[in-house]
Amino acid sequence: MDMEELRVELAALLEVPVSELTDDATLQQFANWDSLAMVSLIAVLAGGGVNALNVQKLEKLETVGEIRGLLVPVCESAAR
Repeated sequence: MDMEELRVELAALLEVPVSELTDDATLQQFANWDSLAMVSLIAVLAGGGVNALNVQKLEKLETVGEIRGLLVPVCESAAR
């Protein structure tokens, strides 16, 4: 999973346009950010190669950029 795929998946979960998912956008600003969206995002991220993630870790993330940051190590290791 690359960064753009993450944005598309997250936009679908939150039912918002991809353009609203800037790195500084807070998750709480989206009406559809709830426990179901959180669990769905965990599944999306796990499918994209992010393994060590659980609800407690995700609850601490506040912005789209922080979620995107989870993919950086995965993308870097895939490029090797």
